[in-house]
Amino acid sequence: MMKVNRLTDYATLLMCEIVNDKENIISAKYLSERTKIAEPTVIKLLKMLVRNGLIKSYRGNTGGYQLDKEPSDIRILDIIVAIEGDISLTICGMNSHNACEYNTGCRVKH
Repeated sequence: MMKVNRLTDYATLLMCEIVNDKENIISAKYLSERTKIAEPTVIKLLKMLVRNGLIKSYRGNTGGYQLDKEPSDIRILDIIVAIEGDISLTICGMNSHNACEYNTGCRVKH
């Protein structure tokens, strides 16, 4: 079992709310009220989801957030990577040179 961090869990809840109302532009305040997640945390997560191309943002009085993809094109892995970064089994799999004393002869890396 893989356990994700709390922010990834919150981001998944936010994405579910956005998918449920995919035709509308939804404010961070509305999402905060619906999910009971603090608004500053919601805003932080929404920025990360925008940066990773899962949702788009609109500015102004009627601004907010909306899906940037079809729901069927969004995988849970996309949300995890948006919040936690790339997934790797070992530290050397993250292109971190000299991160391990076995770097030159490691069979797991490739």
